[in-house]
Amino acid sequence: MKTIEAVATTSAPREAVWALLEDAPTWAEWGMWSSVEVEGGGDQRAGALRVLVNRPFRVRERITD
Repeated sequence: MKTIEAVATTSAPREAVWALLEDAPTWAEWGMWSSVEVEGGGDQRAGALRVLVNRPFRVRERITD
């Protein structure tokens, strides 16, 4: 398993940033991913496998918290 850590700074309110990060299906609207979804459908919750696509890359990650 690989661990990725990222750090960024913004002047946006903390609540606004967390609201964006919490809503993973919208990452394709403002981030680098062309799609973000839970493998097999379902909720974005701890234990779920999330699939992030940015062709030719496809990343699978388990949501742990």
